[in-house]
Amino acid sequence: MKRLLFLALLSACEPSGAPHIHASERSAPVVLVGTHTLRPTRAFRQVGLVIDGPAEGLRYRLEDAAGRLSEAQPVPLTWSEGEAHVGRILLATQATTLVLESAQPIEISAEFWEEPQTDPVQIALAVDLNGN
Repeated sequence: MKRLLFLALLSACEPSGAPHIHASERSAPVVLVGTHTLRPTRAFRQVGLVIDGPAEGLRYRLEDAAGRLSEAQPVPLTWSEGEAHVGRILLATQATTLVLESAQPIEISAEFWEEPQTDPVQIALAVDLNGN
């Protein structure tokens, strides 16, 4: 429920007349235990994650077009309330695959963007909701 409220709030905050932001692709929610690989149809430089469940220990790895897999890193969270979280991964270069790792069962969905999104209203909302 909190996830739906947050997404509705985020959508409602886009200023009128703002340039349209093109999302590359959204994944269907999956229940993650262990490792799960997501391969969108296009390369990406930003990933938005909606997480239901304990996010402690949630890590990600990225694969580039040459097949090189990065070291695992913690998922950066931009907002949390109880078991509901939002994460945002920004990349300096393009990746083709996202590998998520969690020791605890969580539900997660991802949105892949071809370029980093810098809408100041959405960024300020994410930072404000996180209390920073």
